Amino acid sequence: MKLSLLFFLLLSSLAFSQSTYTLSGQVADTDGIPIFYAHVSLENSQQYAVADQEGQFQLKALPPG
Repeated sequence: MKLSLLFFLLLSSLAFSQSTYTLSGQVADTDGIPIFYAHVSLENSQQYAVADQEGQFQLKALPPG
């Protein structure tokens, strides 16, 4: 009985857990020179990031897809 309850709770937690993703990269011009403080955003989304002084950016907590 305890084993089946534990199994049920484990399956329930997996079914309701949501994965999120992080997208990171570097913004650079055609010569490979970093573009600092560039705004990076996703279409049809409110999420955005601002590149640092090395052109690096991260968009965190992105939904799958």
